[in-house]
Amino acid sequence: MKQSSSFNSRAYKKGMVRKMINKINELPERLAFIIGLSLTLFSPLIFFLLSFGELTTILVQAFTWGIAAIFIVSAADKRHLRKGKNK
Repeated sequence: MKQSSSFNSRAYKKGMVRKMINKINELPERLAFIIGLSLTLFSPLIFFLLSFGELTTILVQAFTWGIAAIFIVSAADKRHLRKGKNK
């Protein structure tokens, strides 16, 4: 039985997401936290200066904050695991 192309593309995208998360997890904890924090703090200023349309700015900002949250949570998880091993 032949699988549809949409199924294959979803499986491919899942693989890409896993690769991205693995690459983020490979970063040192401080670097991941700094990247996440700087994305959170400086991206609104950059989008204000570039002045896209309102809806475009909201959508791109939401995506940027989502990526920043992934970086910050990754750094917090590494720190939590490291602190737990020292006890």
